[in-house]
Amino acid sequence: MADAPTASLLVELSGQIKSMALVHEMLYRSETLNQIDFHAYLQALIGYLRGAFDPRGAIRINVAMTEIWMRLDIAIPCGLIVNELVVNALKYAFPPDGSSHKYNTCDIFITVTAEGANYTLTVADNGVGLPADLDWTTTKTLGLRLVRMLGQHQLQGKFDLDRTDGTRVSLRFSVHEWDGSAQLEPGKHSDRRG
Repeated sequence: MADAPTASLLVELSGQIKSMALVHEMLYRSETLNQIDFHAYLQALIGYLRGAFDPRGAIRINVAMTEIWMRLDIAIPCGLIVNELVVNALKYAFPPDGSSHKYNTCDIFITVTAEGANYTLTVADNGVGLPADLDWTTTKTLGLRLVRMLGQHQLQGKFDLDRTDGTRVSLRFSVHEWDGSAQLEPGKHSDRRG
């Protein structure tokens, strides 16, 4: 039988695999083979993560975004980044004993906006925050290294970390060789709780 750290790692790895598998699953249901509805994708991913890490529903996960269709080369790294940051928040932001948590509710917020070719992806929580001595740009943990690699190298984006009232990680990036396949549909705003 696997020990607790190994079991936790296996759950995290299965989340990464599920994140990529959901893209393919959504492609099969889509009329197009080069883009997916990113809001629907996030809802499915959050449902999976909640079942794996928070089956009692003690933590609220809120997704706020307009309806955005993303190309696969953008959606896959964005999905993996969301997966890693949400898993990190589910595991560490809200200690089971409630210590150091000043709010009545435990919340994770995911926001995605697009203005033309410019995207902002934010994952935030109102938890205990990252340790003060943690430099997330040099940490060797696999999850945060993956987030940095995907965001900075694959998407050519820039991260912003805010440690005020929990943790807020924002990634801003532009879609290179913009061809209009990632779309914003005006007037269709969605602010749904996952």
